Amino acid sequence: MSENRPNFILLLGLEPRSDWTDEQVEEAIARFKMQLTRDEKNPRRAAKAAENRRLLPELQQVMRDPARRAEEAVAARAALQRAADEAYQEAGIYTAKGFLTPKEFEDLVNRYAPRGVSREALQRLFSGTAIHPPQPFSPLQPAQPYPQREELERWLEEQNYPYLNLYEFLGVQPPATPEELLARVEQKDREILQAVAPTPELLAERTLCAICRRTFADAQTLAGYNLYFYGHPLPQISIMVCRQGYANGGHITSAMHQALIRSALQTYSGEINAEDAALCVQRVAEAEGFRLDPLPAE
Repeated sequence: MSENRPNFILLLGLEPRSDWTDEQVEEAIARFKMQLTRDEKNPRRAAKAAENRRLLPELQQVMRDPARRAEEAVAARAALQRAADEAYQEAGIYTAKGFLTPKEFEDLVNRYAPRGVSREALQRLFSGTAIHPPQPFSPLQPAQPYPQREELERWLEEQNYPYLNLYEFLGVQPPATPEELLARVEQKDREILQAVAPTPELLAERTLCAICRRTFADAQTLAGYNLYFYGHPLPQISIMVCRQGYANGGHITSAMHQALIRSALQTYSGEINAEDAALCVQRVAEAEGFRLDPLPAE
């Protein structure tokens, strides 16, 4: 197996065994193709989907050959062990810190899932570590103002939400210092300027770099963004909740609550479940200080 490509057994979400039947392999390939098609329509996943689409011919050749499939399974077991060892080392870092944020945990899931380490395995690994924001906000207590909020949300809407937050845009894992973040902003800006035949979407990211510079100017502005960041995990849902809440005088009724969850599920179809959507609506309402009525009884 080439070191420059992912393991195909793990990429298909299969256990690292060599006894998969041809029929089971074809089913896994069909599921993989369907997921590729969905991911290609998602701005945040399109680049990775394009990379996987290029791998598809080689994947099909390897997985349809029983001998090569067996070799891939051996390599998968070794790759899975390496990933598990790395995850164990990372768990030690967070154990020493005493907590990890929900965003940090989801980032770990996204990084290790393609390598065969499941969400459940990570949950067991981090079972002794608290998962919570490092700067929790009090329910019904409006978050510290974030001056660039309106500008950021307008940019995200205009560009069809290519990023969830500024950390994702910069490719940085929080927590980070203003100095680290500003250095990454300058690097990002240089990459845009040096791009060959840049697209309008890429050039528009220079505006986001300018927003980042003001957001991460010092520890105080960074703290303001972090409170916004932890209270508003999914921007499209956040904006919907805020518009409804402020239009109704800071009150989200039971019917509005239910409608927002339904809209969230439609917006992030296939990416979140009803429980995640409800939690997101609740977190935004708490961060904004809205009164949130319970969901209607079924």
